[in-house]
Amino acid sequence: MKRSLARRGITLTVMCAAAVGCDDLSPLPYTPADASIMKDAGPDGAAIAACRQCIRTTCAAEYGQCSTAPKCKATMDCMTDTACWPEINIQNLTPLPTCATNCLSKSGAGSSQDPALAQALPAFLCVTDPARCAGACL
Repeated sequence: MKRSLARRGITLTVMCAAAVGCDDLSPLPYTPADASIMKDAGPDGAAIAACRQCIRTTCAAEYGQCSTAPKCKATMDCMTDTACWPEINIQNLTPLPTCATNCLSKSGAGSSQDPALAQALPAFLCVTDPARCAGACL
């Protein structure tokens, strides 16, 4: 009787395997991602450089004033280096995007209300001004 059940179990297993087929578990060939698809995956170095150049030339006076306060300069530089400017909603500054709060934290300012950032307003207005650096930075 035990032998009969064992044979039936083996027969049933073989029949199920034949009906379902075998899965091919061999690895698939690796194909690298198309570079053109990845171009928007992170900050664009050329765009960051263009924004930085605009800030340091077109907004030189405002950036110079901001640069006298270490927290202000560090925040402005971080906003530029992380391509955070386009994330800012100029019509409504609250809540700030995560990249901006990260830059404030890294600069030691902690919040946009830090008195050390008072010099940032003219530079911010220059960066977001369509007639000045908005084209390069936003």
